[in-house]
Amino acid sequence: MSNDRDEKRMPPTGRKAEQAAASRQALVASARALFEAKGYAASSTEEVLQSTGLTRGALYHHFRDKRALFEAVCDQIHGELVDAIERATLGIEDPRQSLRRGARAWLDAASAPARARVLLVDAPAVLGAAGWREIDERHGFAALREAVRRLRGDGGKGHRHDDGVRSRGRDDARAVALNGAINELATWVAGDTARMKPALSTLDLLIDAIAAQG
Repeated sequence: MSNDRDEKRMPPTGRKAEQAAASRQALVASARALFEAKGYAASSTEEVLQSTGLTRGALYHHFRDKRALFEAVCDQIHGELVDAIERATLGIEDPRQSLRRGARAWLDAASAPARARVLLVDAPAVLGAAGWREIDERHGFAALREAVRRLRGDGGKGHRHDDGVRSRGRDDARAVALNGAINELATWVAGDTARMKPALSTLDLLIDAIAAQG
């Protein structure tokens, strides 16, 4: 049984939750700034703690290690890219146009040098192929795969294709190929923004080719 003295020592659950959320947000924001500016290898958790004024205990309360903190940063950036896609495709009914707008939005957002450094350079090395695919699947790739299936639903020509396993397998393979191309183009553009125009035209060609194939 609790008494008044115990209750006075225990902060309300709501306030504790708010403080925990604020601490986590501060850790992720500080780590993101470091990872974007210096890269994963050159950044340390000590720098994160100095920046936030939080203790190492607070850090380990939320993240088991530096890699887990990096993964949280990747999740945040991926979420921003998904938001960009949703804004770009809002209200667009045509499957090909929707896929084109979404892919362009992803390319534009992901090719920003700071984001590209985290997502396209460091993430595959730090998280490994499986970890990178898991985050990608959780965010952008699932939407891309569905967009390709919608596009291939009428092949861009007004008729529906077979919905069987073989058809879905072909569509998924094309989504994987398109996803890889988008990520590679984003890395390429991040090195020189003058490359954006040929990257976008190449992306359009790929989408048109997917739409045209039976």
